[in-house]
Amino acid sequence: PTKEAVKLFGRLAESQIMIDPTDGQCCYGGCHDCPYLLPDGGYAMDEQFADRPTWIPHYVLRFLGDEKEHETKWGNKLFSDMRLTLTKERFVDILTTKLEYATPAAVSSTLYSDDMPLLMEALDVEITDTATAEAFFDVMAEGKEKLSRNRMGVRIRELSGGEDGMTWTHFSVALGLSE
Repeated sequence: PTKEAVKLFGRLAESQIMIDPTDGQCCYGGCHDCPYLLPDGGYAMDEQFADRPTWIPHYVLRFLGDEKEHETKWGNKLFSDMRLTLTKERFVDILTTKLEYATPAAVSSTLYSDDMPLLMEALDVEITDTATAEAFFDVMAEGKEKLSRNRMGVRIRELSGGEDGMTWTHFSVALGLSE
């Protein structure tokens, strides 16, 4: 299951994240009297970058001024075409066939036994066993038949302890792979 979890994380994780300095206090709706709104119409946010995908951001889209924006893979691919909810079957199908894999930063040789390759590039990254993807849907949907885009963002934030993005540690704990 750990190998399949890494394959999922590598499909969802990003190498960029925008950190919300308001800690959720701002709705980012451009409110007239918002203390966080900058004169150019943007917001003061910190950006972080990594060489490899590290975070699954809880947001779908964030703007940094007029020039920069970050749209997440899960928001763009899972919930594209104005899909606001997904069944487990559709979620798993899109996650396993439409999102490209990139080796995440947190993947280390400690995840693998000595007879397995150290780098995920050397592995077949195709997901053939969907059980882990189904389990991830169950974690995100909390027993509901459908998962909404909004609910997924809320769950990512909850499972990451209020952080702006879910790391491999949060992801593996959510799937019951570690404590």
